[in-house]
Parts: sequence; structure tokens; C-alpha cells
Amino acid sequence: MQNASSDPRGKFPASGFCARVWEYFSIRLKLPILFLVTLLVSTGYFTFYGYVQSRETLHTYADRQMLLATSLVEQVITPEYFDRAVSPTAVSRDEYEKNARELKTIAENIGLQYLYTIVKVDGRYYFTNSFIAPYFTEYDEDWTELHATSRDGIPRFVSGSDSYGKTRALIVRGTTPKGTHYCVGADISLPELRQLDKTMLRQAIGVGLVSFVFVGVFSFIISQLITRPLKKLSDYVLHIRRSGFATEDRINPGLLPHSDSAGDEIRLLAKSFDLMQSELIDFAARLQEAATTRERIESELRIAGGIQQNFLPKPLENADTFDVRGKMQPAKAAGGDLYDFFRLDENRLCFMIADVSGKGMPAAMFMATCLTLFRAAAKPTGGNDEKITEVMGWVDRRLAEHNERLMFVTALMGIFDAETGEIVLSNGGHNPPLLLRGDTCEYLELEGGTLLGIDFGKPYAPTRLTLRPGDALVLYTDGVTEAIAADDRFYGEQRLLDLLKDIGRPDSRAGDLVEAIFKDVADFSLGREQADDITVLVLKSGKTV
Repeated sequence: MQNASSDPRGKFPASGFCARVWEYFSIRLKLPILFLVTLLVSTGYFTFYGYVQSRETLHTYADRQMLLATSLVEQVITPEYFDRAVSPTAVSRDEYEKNARELKTIAENIGLQYLYTIVKVDGRYYFTNSFIAPYFTEYDEDWTELHATSRDGIPRFVSGSDSYGKTRALIVRGTTPKGTHYCVGADISLPELRQLDKTMLRQAIGVGLVSFVFVGVFSFIISQLITRPLKKLSDYVLHIRRSGFATEDRINPGLLPHSDSAGDEIRLLAKSFDLMQSELIDFAARLQEAATTRERIESELRIAGGIQQNFLPKPLENADTFDVRGKMQPAKAAGGDLYDFFRLDENRLCFMIADVSGKGMPAAMFMATCLTLFRAAAKPTGGNDEKITEVMGWVDRRLAEHNERLMFVTALMGIFDAETGEIVLSNGGHNPPLLLRGDTCEYLELEGGTLLGIDFGKPYAPTRLTLRPGDALVLYTDGVTEAIAADDRFYGEQRLLDLLKDIGRPDSRAGDLVEAIFKDVADFSLGREQADDITVLVLKSGKTV
């Protein structure tokens, strides 16, 4: 009795009892809400699950159809054909067209876009059966999965695009009794497959929307039972929002639970809002602090970008027998491209260009490390161009020593003798340079080398050539050729080649060529954000004005 009289609510046992019943026996009111939530969740889950299952079934069926098609090819085309089809003249046109018609019939019956066979001859791939290309047409796309299956015989599925369109493909290797290897490819149109996915998704969403309408009507009826307390809670939330979360007013005590163990979710929610009011004030302060920190970081990035530009070389003085200029434009405040050139002695010039994987600050820091290592390794050579491959190998090993992020860099380094015009180049997985000579321009074929920073342990090979007076060597990173236009076209190597043919003249200055390339890339990608760092380095031989 003493404990009951000390409780103010004990003076009104009837009203206190009703309040406790409302708090603890509220399942009569909360059960419809629980049903609503359960129904919404289950409807959403089963709608999504049904879509995922249907999509998986569709894709599995498509893969099985491609497997079936490849097996049928081996039944309709004899092994003897594949033993012969290893040269451009081994198969007659009539025989090839007959096989092509059979492949087309199989493809149409199964629902494929393409069905073909490919043979590898002297490291190149050629169509030996296809209804989309003449016999022994070279397939020159860089298809990694084709190379792998041709090598190890493991069938592979791959989705992607090439000059024949966007497809999901299966590539299978076959072997004749005489040991001749060939590959069978089956392609399904990706746009059609994705259109089926969209159709199933729309159907699933439609079912979900219908369920949602019925659930909404039911929830509206249930909500009438809880409108009053929610209205009070809503008014309170609106009040603290308008005050900028700085008001000292507290929530209506009548909405708060009598104890922490009360079962009324609305009252518990009211208590949560009461606690959240003070937490939001702290959060707003922390958010302002975070914004200030972000502005400081962005400012530091801009400063870092300026410092990075200062790492790049300045024009050489007294260079009257050659002209060398470079330019780097990062995609972000700081980038991962770099170029450098400096004298080794009176006649020899060391130059290089490199592209670090990634963008932003990590790539910029890795770039600074690369630049420092190249300078440290190249200068002690004393102009000995025989050591250029040793420099590449040394830099590769130093970068790999503490490369926990597994970053890598492609690089092209050279030593130019201004007296003889001789150049020694060493390539580490970089884009091939262009040689501009008179009114001609061509890509140079260099001895391949591995990426730097991985330390594959493979030596780097030198490539020698001689620049005549008026010749120019153009080095660039893939940010040039992979620039994207507003219609999603790539700039490409051919456009760069055509540009240099148009603007290249014996009296052209290296700086003019650099600026012309940058201007053409900017005009091409107008309307699109720069996606990668862009760097160009031009070395021109001969007297300069």
C-alpha cells in the first residue's frame, strides 16, 4: 500500500489501469500494423525473388542453348574439314557457303545471333565457318577468353562487345583425331537478352504495385486508430525542424511511455525523437565540421596538383639541334601520368613517358615515386644507351618492393643522341609511339616489355632507330586514344594518326604538335567529362628556330 500511494497515478486507479492496459495490451492496435509490415516485406521479397529466379532461369536456358549449338556444330561439320581449314585456299567457296547455311539454320532454330568456328594460325585467328564473314577472315579483336580457351581447352562464357555487336558468347575448343585444334563460338544478342530481363522486371513490378494498392487501403484503415498520437508527434517534429533543431522545447509528456519497458511503439518512438533532438544538434555541428574538413582536403588536392606540375620538366636551354616539349592534363586535381626529359651529357637526351594505374592522389604519389626513381637511375648511366634496359629493370624492382596496393605503371623510356640522331627505346607495356617523317606517319613496333611495379623478372629489350632532321617522335598515354565523345565513341589510334599526317611538317615545332593534339582531343570529347589523365611528349630532330 505504501508503494502504491507514493505513485501519483495511484490516486486514480481506474485511469492508471486503463493507461497501463493501453501500453502493455496494445497488441489489439499493433497487430494490424505488424500484419501490414509483414505483408509489405513478404510481397516485396517474393516479387524480387521471383524476378531473380526467372532471370536466372532465362540466362541458364540461354547458356544451355549455346552449349547445345556448339555440340551440334561438331556433328554437322566433319573433323576432316577442320584438318584442311588452316589456310586461305584450303576450302572452296561452295563448301564454305554450305557449312555457313547449316550453321545459320542451327543458330536460327536455337535462337542464337551468331554461330561460327575459328582456327588459330601463326598466332592469329581466322573464321573457318561463319555466316557473317567470308572464309578465313581474320578476327582481330582482343578477346582474352578466346586466347585462354584456345590455349587450355576450357570452355568459357563471356559477355561483352566487339565489332560484331554486344553479345553473350560461349567459346569451346575442339580437337580432331589428327590433333588439329579449333574453336567453336556461339553468341546470343545481349540487347535481346536484356530486353527479356526488362520485361520480366516490369511484370514483377506490376505485381508488386497491385499488392501495394491493396496493402495501402488496408493500412489506411488501421492508421485511423493511431492518428491522434502520430499527429502530436508530427507537430513536434515539425516544430523542431523549423527551429533548426535548436529549440529548448521538449516533446509533449503525454506521448512519452510510462517506463522503458512499455510496449507501445508510438510512445517509444516519441521517446526516440526526444532523445534524437539533442543528438541532431550534435550531428549538425559534426556535419559542419566535416564540410570544413572536405573543403580543406580539396584545397590540399589542388595544391598537390600544382606541386605535381612543378615536378614536370621545364623547356631545355641551348637546345638548337632538337626540340622537345610535353604536356600533362590530369583528370582530377592530381593525376597518375608523367613525362620527363633531361640532358645526360652535351649531346644525349634522356626522355620518358609513363601512365600509373588509377587516378587521384594515390596515383599522383606513385607517379612522384616513379619519376624520382627514373631520374635517380638514368643520370648515373652517363649517356650509355646500352644501360637503358637495366634502368627499366631496376625501376621495376624498386617499385615492386613495397607495392602493397598492387599498383603498376606502363612506361616508355628513350635516349636520344642529338649528334647522330640515334634513339634507343625501351618499352614497359606502354602505347607504341608514332614516327612523323615528312608527309608520312606510322606507329612504331617496339620490342614488348612487361608492366613496371609487378617484377615479373623478365628483361626489357631495346629498340633502335634514327631520327632524320625534321623527323618527330610522338609519345602519348591512353588518355588520348581513349577519350570519349558525347556519343560514346572513342578517339582511337587512327584519329591520332590521321591528325599527325595532316598537321605534321618538317618545320613544325614540338610544342605546336603537342597543343594541336590536346585541342583535337578537347574538340572530340566536348560535352563529356575527362575520364583519364592525358599526356603527350614530342621530340623533334633538327635545327630549331
